[in-house]
Amino acid sequence: HIDPIEIEKMKKQKLKLKDEAYAMIMDYKKTK
Repeated sequence: HIDPIEIEKMKKQKLKLKDEAYAMIMDYKKTK
């Protein structure tokens, strides 16, 4: 049994990780 609140937390964490990865890629491209 997984609680809906846990699912929401996981979704938010995944989005945050994607945003951080995207920001890192953009910074990397800027330095090139």
